[in-house]
Amino acid sequence: MNARTGGVAGTVKLDASAGGAVTETTGAVVADKLLVLAKNNSALNTVTNDVNTLAANVSASAATLDYKDATSVDIGTVGATDGVSSSAGNITLTALGTGNVTLSKNVSTGGATGTVKLDASAGGAVTETTVR
Repeated sequence: MNARTGGVAGTVKLDASAGGAVTETTGAVVADKLLVLAKNNSALNTVTNDVNTLAANVSASAATLDYKDATSVDIGTVGATDGVSSSAGNITLTALGTGNVTLSKNVSTGGATGTVKLDASAGGAVTETTVR
């Protein structure tokens, strides 16, 4: 899969909320904004993914989300979706190289179970702006 918007103002929406998962084995998502809606475990782990803003919801109980970005990524608003959420599933968001993970919106597993891992350990930082 290659999903490119062809410009810096475009949005890619990957919607498997009716019962599927969003996954990739090759290719990349390159866009200003990426919206991921899925029911089951989803993973966008190609090291060439490069979006400025990510928002996502993975709805099945304990379903996970993994996302890797080649540079920096901001967890923000895309369409009507704010931040990244799951229903007790683990969430891992990684910025590679010297990229940062910025929280402009919340990342939540929705309760007492599930873990959130924000990883910029390759040389960047995890930062927070005003989260609402």
